[in-house]
Amino acid sequence: MEDSALFEIPRKPLEGAPCNGCGLCCATALCALALELLEAREAPCPAMEFANGRFWCGLVRKPSRYCGTPPLSDRLIRSFIERALAIGEGCDAEE
Repeated sequence: MEDSALFEIPRKPLEGAPCNGCGLCCATALCALALELLEAREAPCPAMEFANGRFWCGLVRKPSRYCGTPPLSDRLIRSFIERALAIGEGCDAEE
């Protein structure tokens, strides 16, 4: 159970620094994929997931859960979503 971990959310890293899962980006603004694929209209993103003491993009972790696609397609879809969101390129959330 992760009850205590909820209060240990990482602080936002400096812009351009590696993502640490603080969740600020997804909590304050919707990306183009959330707008298009999830038909979300306001933040926080409905695909935000919390696990292991940090936030994760559910569209990357388990695309089929949010897109209604077969689970076997997760690996392929994940790579497209990672590129579209520039996963691994560093923090781009404004303070």
